[in-house]
Amino acid sequence: APALTRSISAEEIRRYGMTSVIEALDFLGVGVHAEHALGRSELTVRGVNFTGDRGNHVLVLLDGHALNEPLIGDATLDQRLGVPLEMIDHVELVLGPGSAIYGTNAVLAVVNIVTKSGKTMNGFHAVAEAGAVGTLRTTLTGGHSFDLLRKRAELAVGLTYFRQDSAVDLPRQDLGFDPVTGQPFTWGGTADGAY
Repeated sequence: APALTRSISAEEIRRYGMTSVIEALDFLGVGVHAEHALGRSELTVRGVNFTGDRGNHVLVLLDGHALNEPLIGDATLDQRLGVPLEMIDHVELVLGPGSAIYGTNAVLAVVNIVTKSGKTMNGFHAVAEAGAVGTLRTTLTGGHSFDLLRKRAELAVGLTYFRQDSAVDLPRQDLGFDPVTGQPFTWGGTADGAY
């Protein structure tokens, strides 16, 4: 099946102030719409969205290795991905049915996150960000190229701390009484979305 392939570089991610891979995919705007609400990412690919699928129709790769969880097949592309943005070289997106080539989970798309080599990173870098709704992100990354047993070796490491505290106030609605317990049934209030 024909597929559309696009990529976004680390320079573009930095230039446009993106804070996650999900924002980078949304930025590409080639048939992918990413929505992030209360700590859960939903991807719509070419108008198809399986609400509540937790991303199990999109295969997520890190340097070619599958990140989708084996039991349910879900994957995350927001801050819970666990890869600091500063370590990403580029993000590749292949739209279309890719299960025949890439296997399970590639029903809607394949996302391959390619990281930088130790030689490219060359040294240590620190980042600290603070934003609205109680967002805090600190990152320490480093890389080095060296000789090990007369062979060229590289090491790349990264550590990120992310915290976001947010709350949404929904108007309370009285919905009568619960038919099983007989207790008053209300909907609404404060929904916390912290991770």
